[in-house]
Amino acid sequence: MLTIATLSLFQFAALGVVYASIKYLRPSTRWWHTLSRLGNHKRRAILVCGSLTLAISIGNALVRWPVPGVHDEFSYLLAADTYASGRVTNPTHAMWQHFESFHVIHQPTYASKYPPVQGLLLAAGQRLTGDPVTGIFIGTTLVVMACCWMLQGWLPARWAFLGGLLMTFHPALQFNWGQGFMSPAGAIVGGALLFGALPRIMNRPTVSNAVVLGFGLVVLANSRPYEGLVVSLPVAVRLLIWACCARSPGWFDVVLRFALPVTLTLTLGGAAMALYNQAVTHDPLKMPYQLHEETYSVSPLFLWKSPREIPKFRHEVIRKFQLGWALDDYRRQRSLWGFWEAKSDMLVRIWYILVGPVLTVALLVGLADAAHRRDVAFLAGTVLVSLAAGTLVPWMFPHYVAPVLPALLVVLIHGLRRTRVWRSNGAARGGTVVTAMLATYLVVFCVGASGRAIVGHRQWSHDRTEISAMLRQLSGQHLVVVRYGPRHDTGREWVYNTADIDGAKIVWAREMSPRENLLLLEYFRNRRVWLLEADAEPPRLIEHRRVKQEGVAP
Repeated sequence: MLTIATLSLFQFAALGVVYASIKYLRPSTRWWHTLSRLGNHKRRAILVCGSLTLAISIGNALVRWPVPGVHDEFSYLLAADTYASGRVTNPTHAMWQHFESFHVIHQPTYASKYPPVQGLLLAAGQRLTGDPVTGIFIGTTLVVMACCWMLQGWLPARWAFLGGLLMTFHPALQFNWGQGFMSPAGAIVGGALLFGALPRIMNRPTVSNAVVLGFGLVVLANSRPYEGLVVSLPVAVRLLIWACCARSPGWFDVVLRFALPVTLTLTLGGAAMALYNQAVTHDPLKMPYQLHEETYSVSPLFLWKSPREIPKFRHEVIRKFQLGWALDDYRRQRSLWGFWEAKSDMLVRIWYILVGPVLTVALLVGLADAAHRRDVAFLAGTVLVSLAAGTLVPWMFPHYVAPVLPALLVVLIHGLRRTRVWRSNGAARGGTVVTAMLATYLVVFCVGASGRAIVGHRQWSHDRTEISAMLRQLSGQHLVVVRYGPRHDTGREWVYNTADIDGAKIVWAREMSPRENLLLLEYFRNRRVWLLEADAEPPRLIEHRRVKQEGVAP
């Protein structure tokens, strides 16, 4: 919180300096006319935003290549490798107990617990270039293009283009989500399709827009199901009211051009989801996420529920994680003060990451104007409902509310429109304020890009990446048995594998009992065996021959 407050003060100060400079220097406003000309060509505007986004994403990655380090990222990479190999899931390995890890299931099949959209994006990148990082670029580009298209349904073309550019230079999208393997790109795209199809259908229903809306719902269900359901309910109510009102196009058009295509799209999407669940969990109605939580989790998914019975853990690191941070966070929020402390802190983080100090004035203006505009009131209400629903779960991170980001973006751009026509003492001041906000927004983005290029940021995962690279240069295949110390940080997890474990160049396995370790070594007897002391500084990799000489059995 202190860091956010400090950075916010710096940004507010920068905004004041930029505003004073613009007011004094009175720069040319030709940029606004250029923006208008480009924005009036809707397809060109979408392509411009997408091209810029792709270039920035690749440039950021070249400065510092993305390296997986968070539990979730490795799980998404497993999904990507599975789909890129042409499979929906993988058979359970004979030595699966040594490969258990966070956010991965091994029974009845070996798969990621997460819904498939993000894994599919990464798999597309892996198939195209051989590197799933390309899938991150694809996802980020699709986010901006979908948001620009969505804004064109709510706002004049030039303002929609401006909104697309704001997303192009969005710091969180480009520097955080757009450079990580757990990006909420799918959820944002799903939300953009949903909110973009809504005004078009209400204006003139067409089969294509109805299919887009249905596809957006399917994408949300397969990226962030809970949050996607929350944002889709207000849309469903709005469409129901529209269909029943006197000014609707008539029941024939409503049924033939809207209800039927949406129903067909959702039916096909639901059938695909059931087939996926059947393949992975052997139950068409049980998602991999549900199975994983039933198998490993103790803390419930909602605050009003009671903790689950503690399962029999085979590994201390997994037991420590499930009974430590995860359960402690849940218990803390069961008290009124703990709930307020956790949620207020996270809401501030969501504000800072999604909106930021520079655009806060525009957001407040947009929210204030909701009292006079029903469309803005609907979107603002949807945002508030989504945030309120997010407080009902123990963990609430900024990327969790990704499905409602497109609705928030409309409110924000509408606030910029209203701010631009602001007058004070008969003099037009709004144009200067908007120009100052946009200029400061670009300055903040450039400062973030410079900091990313200049400041080194080495994570523990770089050690894993370097050891992997070293082993790949050696001949043959390798088995790395990972040993953790008693004070191991559960956030630093080394044991993650590719979809085809037996065919992998490197296999990462957990150290277990001497008997179980011997069975593991016998199974992988044709591999070169290593012991990794993960908590040494730096991590120490010892070849199996030296291990036996020193009298230490892996």
